[in-house]
Amino acid sequence: MATYVVTAARYDEDLKLVALQGQETHGSPAALPELSEEIHEFTVREVLGLIGSGNSFHLFFPSGGLAGSIVPNGNGLIEDPCIEGRRISDLPHF
Repeated sequence: MATYVVTAARYDEDLKLVALQGQETHGSPAALPELSEEIHEFTVREVLGLIGSGNSFHLFFPSGGLAGSIVPNGNGLIEDPCIEGRRISDLPHF
């Protein structure tokens, strides 16, 4: 099982979230200094599948650190952490 920090998001022309970008933390989000140098791009479907397989995804903001875990909402979508100003939509776009 892997743990990833998510650092950017991609939306389509209808502002629907389609992909996330992030790095593996080599064990836990507390291991941020040990981030993989490889940046991964994941579709929403891939993120949901990886979470279902026991992997975890956490939002990361360079100016403020970790902001919460990404979880499925049960309808094939990703649920945003409820932290004002620190949601997926607040991440840089790629």
